[in-house]
Amino acid sequence: TVNATPAAITGTTTICTGATTTLSNTSTGGAWGSSNPAVATVNSGTGVVGGASQGTVTISYANGCGSAASTTVTVNSSPAAIAGNSPMCVGGTTITLTNTSTGGAWGSSNPAIATVNSGTGVAGGVAQGTVTISYANGCGSAATVTATVNATPAAITGTTTICTGATTTLSNTSTGGAWGSSNPAVATVNSGTGVVGGASQGTVTIS
Repeated sequence: TVNATPAAITGTTTICTGATTTLSNTSTGGAWGSSNPAVATVNSGTGVVGGASQGTVTISYANGCGSAASTTVTVNSSPAAIAGNSPMCVGGTTITLTNTSTGGAWGSSNPAIATVNSGTGVAGGVAQGTVTISYANGCGSAATVTATVNATPAAITGTTTICTGATTTLSNTSTGGAWGSSNPAVATVNSGTGVVGGASQGTVTIS
């Protein structure tokens, strides 16, 4: 039997944990090997590679003729939970979303509300609202998170003259804010609802 020097290895070199792919080489008489079976195993005779854990590994094929052929196989795990989510402001500072799983791409369900860089996970607010940000790498289900974008506070609306002991509800079309009173001895305000209660005669700034 005459064997040729190993040719280039062919086949899919990106797989998921728990999945397999078959690599091949046109040269005969060789055996397959893995530099790290904890990441990916390979059947020495068939070239079937199995993903064991996330990472990269060198798969080689040698037959004693010349140098062994090798290729890098990447193993990706199913997307983990997305980290780094926090409310954004329209046109304000961006946030960077992260995922410990490799090989994926980011996407936004509505770029008119928030964009996200497909490679880096950097998200920016465009308009007020909520949007689903996803991360997918083809392994299992995509990971998703709901991102909130708030606009700069608009003008406060509602009745601004009340009697002691009475209440009025102020409102603002912008989301994500909290209400406050400059002098609760004159008028209190519920931080979440904007309900103002008159405590004593005077004027007060509600923000």
